[in-house]
Amino acid sequence: MDFELNEDQRLFQRTLREFVERDIVPVVSEWERAGRYPAEIVERFRQLGLFGITVPERYGGLDLDRVSFALVFEEIARGWMGVAGILGSHSPATWMIAERSGSSWPTWRRRSRPPG
Repeated sequence: MDFELNEDQRLFQRTLREFVERDIVPVVSEWERAGRYPAEIVERFRQLGLFGITVPERYGGLDLDRVSFALVFEEIARGWMGVAGILGSHSPATWMIAERSGSSWPTWRRRSRPPG
């Protein structure tokens, strides 16, 4: 069994790591002490498609393999466990909505996105 990341997974990990270092690490201490909700980070999750990590591609999601799914949480939790929890609580919900809504998922997805 091969336990090495493939090229796509390494690139994905590097992209996530850069995002965490640039957008999360510099603010985590201050924002956590202040009890500030990380709206800007949540918006970046949306822009990066991370709320669709478990959603099939046919519905506009990333449909990540299990290793890439784990990389998302490993890298984000390394920067701030609290924001990894925000993402983690939404992943199963978006999958269930996509699978149950079927072809109406793209419409629901457009309606449910935060403004911006």
